[in-house]
Amino acid sequence: MRYVKQTLQFILPDNIRKNILNELVSKYNISKNVSDYYLTKEEILIMKDNGMEFGLHTENHKRLELLSKSDQKREIIDNLKILKENNVLPELKAIAYPFGSYNEDTLKILDELKINLGFAANKTLEINDSLEIKRIDCNVLKEDM
Repeated sequence: MRYVKQTLQFILPDNIRKNILNELVSKYNISKNVSDYYLTKEEILIMKDNGMEFGLHTENHKRLELLSKSDQKREIIDNLKILKENNVLPELKAIAYPFGSYNEDTLKILDELKINLGFAANKTLEINDSLEIKRIDCNVLKEDM
């Protein structure tokens, strides 16, 4: 499973990845209705009322280090707007970098936008900087740690 996920997420070009995913969706009759997979606004507010904090993960879940600085900024700003529109933008703002992917441009953008914390995927937990806090990647299987 890990090999397939990493191949789809990191190795294959977007057009090939999209073709494979479309084939799987068609073959296994998987719903293309996005609302089947995401929280409703009501569910989000219930979670917030019960103490859940929400953070950024970008608008389209793209690898930030592969995007231009302007595209990175748009991804982050669009995600900030979604949190604000849903009334869940916290005072202390944090981002979990999609795929753990970021670069120096990302860090400059986050500083400019006053994003307080950044979580990068890594097998160890350590803090080098408030925008480079290491976290355990959810794609890493328990036995890999």
